[in-house]
Amino acid sequence: MPMNDILKNNEWRQLASLHEKKIIALTKDWQLTRQQKKKHPVIDFLFTYYSFSFNRLKAWTPGLGLSLEGPIAPPLSENRFAEEGGIINLRSDLLPVHRLKAFEWTHSLLLKTPKNPPSFNCFGLHEWAMVYKDENIRHQSLGLRVSQEVIAQQVEEKVLNCTHLDAIRFYTKEALPLNRFHPSRDTQEDHEQSACLHANMDLYKWAFKIYPWIGSELLLDCFELAMDCRRIDMMASPYDVASLGYEAIKIETPEGREIYVQEQRRLKEKAEKLRLQLSEVYEKLIVLIKELRNT
Repeated sequence: MPMNDILKNNEWRQLASLHEKKIIALTKDWQLTRQQKKKHPVIDFLFTYYSFSFNRLKAWTPGLGLSLEGPIAPPLSENRFAEEGGIINLRSDLLPVHRLKAFEWTHSLLLKTPKNPPSFNCFGLHEWAMVYKDENIRHQSLGLRVSQEVIAQQVEEKVLNCTHLDAIRFYTKEALPLNRFHPSRDTQEDHEQSACLHANMDLYKWAFKIYPWIGSELLLDCFELAMDCRRIDMMASPYDVASLGYEAIKIETPEGREIYVQEQRRLKEKAEKLRLQLSEVYEKLIVLIKELRNT
């Protein structure tokens, strides 16, 4: 939307209410397990590995380029918004100017990722490499659906083609040398590619890193994609996800590998649109910060 668009009071209140309801509905299973003091290894990941709280996710924001008709009222946070002449805007003095280099790096990564050749031959084996030759598995509440012998067979007989740095770093020490790629933080954008579940899941991370300057609609879309990616990620893992109501994608079989690739293609298509939208928001934010620094 143009920079001078103004949402009427009743419009933005309705959007904020709808946003909160969507978040609550999306996470109802996770909230139930929390009430029961149980773990939900699929959705827990979205609030533990990703350091963005449920309450912040619920807190609606219009993002850049959109003003609101006053007065300021919940759920808007008064310490993030300012009202002048009956118009509410995000406080420009709170722009994270000191994070410009980080934003530029992320923007570059978002632009480079779809240009790298997509890889459809990893088959989700990163999760298998994380438990390879290790009895101390991360998700004890689930347990494994296959034996360590089967895990070793899959890891050793198939090439580990993971391109995602933040998945590889959780490999067991025995699995690390078996991976074809060895990206570092400096070479991450040379390896990141658009068929990777974790690269697409990370769009949520890049979205909340610029909260509240990103609109909650795009943030929610990225969160939904991350949930979808995480679900497929765990369904293709060696863990027994039946107790969570999920059906395993048995990537140790030709049929399972075919299903996994189909899911990769589906998620890649969803991610492409969001990655483009996200890169555009980053570009606007970078321009705004540079303008602020020059005034």
